[in-house]
Amino acid sequence: MTGSLASSIERARRGDVAAFDEIVRALHAPLVRFTAAILGGDGHMAHDVVQEAFSALWAALPTLAEPRYVQAWLYRVAY
Repeated sequence: MTGSLASSIERARRGDVAAFDEIVRALHAPLVRFTAAILGGDGHMAHDVVQEAFSALWAALPTLAEPRYVQAWLYRVAY
């Protein structure tokens, strides 16, 4: 995880919406590719799953025990 992503995660944990947007921009495309591969190439469904994963992340961020594992957490939720 890059330093800027770690910083964005910490700021988002405190409710900073702009920081959360930075997380989404950094992780959205690779997460969609991963999810689409699982779903047999269904890009529309992949985008829906990823949107739900990011919604779950926003709700869980303040209480995540290990924020440094946000990317792994997102992939697990999308899976």
